[in-house]
Amino acid sequence: MIAGIIRSISAATLLALVLMMGEGCGPTFQWEGYWRGNRNLPAGSDPVISRTLGDVKLYMDPNNQFRLVKEGIPMTGSVRFEDAKAYLKIETRLNTPMDKEPPEVQAANKEIVLTPQQDGTISFVDPGGFDAEPVILKRQAKQPSSGS
Repeated sequence: MIAGIIRSISAATLLALVLMMGEGCGPTFQWEGYWRGNRNLPAGSDPVISRTLGDVKLYMDPNNQFRLVKEGIPMTGSVRFEDAKAYLKIETRLNTPMDKEPPEVQAANKEIVLTPQQDGTISFVDPGGFDAEPVILKRQAKQPSSGS
């Protein structure tokens, strides 16, 4: 009788641990797909140029690679994940490997930080870009036109 109670308590404890571990993991953010946002820069002498400079288009593929068009410049690279964030490492810019770029471009090349938001958007921060303020990217149903 006592052995049966002990087995029941052990089984209940094991079940509780398994359930707690599952809850701790929680749902993971779905990074894959097309994302787009804009810095909404003030319109200068040419509003099309201002819009292009502020536009951010990102495609995250299932193989931890990305394509990005930022400030009108196409880039590619790899993605790493840490602490519920994604970090983009730019490896090519205008189809040129980063190690072939001028030293000042290489020095400005910092990992871009993506942070998921509760509303399903992504906060995009480029610490090496001309504007370190976050840009909110929204998931797109399909590939945005003109690039990315």
